[in-house]
Amino acid sequence: MKKVNFFLNQMAFCKTYIPLIDECVKRDIAVDVFVEPSGKYNCPMREDNLKQLIGLSRMYKFNLRDFKNEGKDAKGLMFVSGRYLVQDPVNKRWNGEEAWKNEEVVWKYHDYLDMNNLHVVVITNCVDFENTNFGHVRYKKIVDNIIFISEKYAEEYKTFSDKNLYFGSPKYDFHLTRSQVVEKYKSVFNHDEKYCLLVLPKLRDLQGSYDHLSKAVSNMRKLGYKIVGKSRAKDSYRGLPALPNLCDVYFEDVTWFTHPTMDFIVLSDIIINCNSTAIEEAVMLKTPVINFVVKEGNTYLNFLYDNAYCKQYDIKDDFSDESFVESFKYLTSKDLSIEFDRVIEKMMFKGNASKKILDYFEDKI
Repeated sequence: MKKVNFFLNQMAFCKTYIPLIDECVKRDIAVDVFVEPSGKYNCPMREDNLKQLIGLSRMYKFNLRDFKNEGKDAKGLMFVSGRYLVQDPVNKRWNGEEAWKNEEVVWKYHDYLDMNNLHVVVITNCVDFENTNFGHVRYKKIVDNIIFISEKYAEEYKTFSDKNLYFGSPKYDFHLTRSQVVEKYKSVFNHDEKYCLLVLPKLRDLQGSYDHLSKAVSNMRKLGYKIVGKSRAKDSYRGLPALPNLCDVYFEDVTWFTHPTMDFIVLSDIIINCNSTAIEEAVMLKTPVINFVVKEGNTYLNFLYDNAYCKQYDIKDDFSDESFVESFKYLTSKDLSIEFDRVIEKMMFKGNASKKILDYFEDKI
């Protein structure tokens, strides 16, 4: 039987892997997921995460394998999210490509994998390939292929390579409907309420952005919206006195597939963002954005912000209630589908990424 392999040391990979795994199963291709602890908040070996992973393996019919004891069994295609099969550099400070030019790039787990029998394919997620993250500039030297959401991403971050493939991202091949999201979180949401997702800033940026965010939330509440606050466990807002002023319900990553951020984007009429890369998910799911610029300098995915579906406010500048409400009304009353489609077609991708990937690698399976 045909088989493909996946390396998983973080539960966050599930949102990218599972649509691709599902397409494998539909083609009668067996799937082995090799699991390795990471020690992070999203480590697959944490009790709550492992329970979810076992449930997902049963639902989507893939095999869970112990990486260090069974890794040598892996042959053929090995999919990995990002850089995690490659050893980090000795010099971890990014001073341009020259900093790592003469440093040999080696496999991190050569004792556990037979690299001669593997065709390693990196699936990038958002901007995890960015060079300051020990990304593309290093692993392009030894992996076999690298899948980007689009050529625009490689152009923007100067990460071209003859190993690149521009097939899109499997994480957008499947998402819940709004009704399904309400049912999934039925103890919290109902079909008749109106919701706005607030993608909370990193804690380091909260002090400078709090006044603007609380003002935006106050306006949204006056407009009849419930505010859904979302952060990550490593930037937890639990117990902070500011939290009730920022949201009506608060979530971290309670499930790994489907992923809460994508669920809440589907649920919401509009998103309040703080320079987060959730802008990518908002665009792909065609949900308008009010963005607060919470830090100076380069913002990831800048090219996705300057479009008709997004209004921006800089926290260095004050803004009026009238201006905010005007932005809200514009974004929620205007048909923005043409603008979303334009950006998706020009800068991102259309179609089913999982099908494109498996069609391309058919002779490697």
